[in-house]
Amino acid sequence: MLEKYPVPVSTHVNLRTHIIYLLGHYGHKAVIDRFMEDARILKDLSSIENVYNTEYTANLIEEHREELYKLEEELAIEGKENASQFVSNIRTDALINLGLHENPYTKGEKEVDFK
Repeated sequence: MLEKYPVPVSTHVNLRTHIIYLLGHYGHKAVIDRFMEDARILKDLSSIENVYNTEYTANLIEEHREELYKLEEELAIEGKENASQFVSNIRTDALINLGLHENPYTKGEKEVDFK
């Protein structure tokens, strides 16, 4: 199904997203393959960041951490800084979604003033 909808489509915006969620939930490697291809070819990666930054894909991202790090390095070497940062963000978000890393954007407890 991801081959039929390889890029986000304007007519059925959520269709591709739901396919990725479903395949991610069942741990299908096609999600990683699509993610890697998206990072390589899509111009506007910010529009799909929420597709891969979910609890549905987090386990797959973590299972393929080394492979994705290599992709991140390749993209940086090729001068594709936005794509490299996109991969880095998704790898970090997977750790946050799995509870293995603190979310730097949430507010922590306030420090108590001692007098």
